[in-house]
Amino acid sequence: GRSTVPEMIRAGYDKGLATGVVASAGTLGIMIPPSIAMVLYGIFAEVSIAKLFIAGILPGLLTASIYAAMIIIRCIINPELAPRTALVTNWTERGRAVLDAWPLPALVLGIICGLYSGLITATEAGAGGALLAVAIAVVQRRMTWRILVASVVEALTNTARIFFIAMAAVLLSRFLALSGLPNFLIDSVGSWAADPLLLVLLAGFVYLILGMFLDPIGLMLLTLPLFLPLFQAKGLDLIWIGVLVVKFIEISLITPPVGMNVYVINSVTGKDVPLETIFRGVAWFLLCEVVIVSLLIAFPGISLYLPGFMD
Repeated sequence: GRSTVPEMIRAGYDKGLATGVVASAGTLGIMIPPSIAMVLYGIFAEVSIAKLFIAGILPGLLTASIYAAMIIIRCIINPELAPRTALVTNWTERGRAVLDAWPLPALVLGIICGLYSGLITATEAGAGGALLAVAIAVVQRRMTWRILVASVVEALTNTARIFFIAMAAVLLSRFLALSGLPNFLIDSVGSWAADPLLLVLLAGFVYLILGMFLDPIGLMLLTLPLFLPLFQAKGLDLIWIGVLVVKFIEISLITPPVGMNVYVINSVTGKDVPLETIFRGVAWFLLCEVVIVSLLIAFPGISLYLPGFMD
């Protein structure tokens, strides 16, 4: 958010689009491996975390593709949303720019290879990624003590801001848990859902409602012990259900009134972009999520195709 939103606004992009795309794309981090939410679900459901990681790849790519298609279509209809740059380039320069971006895929592949080779665990992936990022910066001869100290200070500052938001969300989770509202909603779903498809839809409804007020981890801790027996009783594939649960949590991160990603972007941009503008920007991505969730429910193979090769 700190690096991309100012650049897009400086280029004349619509503020709602610039902030909405970063807030929404930020949710992909819990779908595409490594994912703490997947680890937590795998522990509760007692299913393979490696399979869950692999299962999230195609849904993550589907989400990114539909987001991109929506943005392209909107910008074709209304070019003022993202004005074309006056910069003229040729294919050689574009190819060189792509090659210069090698650190990002190297970082992603390094983390994934480290996970599946057993070199690092899922909980060590963040630290391993940070160490690899430092190594890449050293190889590129861009790392200095000044940059390292500035990066650590900025990371601590941003983390502290996010933790204040997260702590408030956790407190709200506790108050709602004491009120009995989550148990009431889940019990109601259990009594209505005789059909497996209806159970999935109603569970999604509960996740979306509770996700408007609860933080993702708190939401999973409250709901999974109660929902998983219902899913198992209906014979539903728990890997597929895991992808759907994570997708519902993704959506909750950008839904009002407690869309954590929206507030994080707002804390980064400050007074430059009002909170209402960011929520207006993510509304288009919420419409995309309706399409994505419908496809994931209608075609479970999207989630289960790659894990099928691991049997």
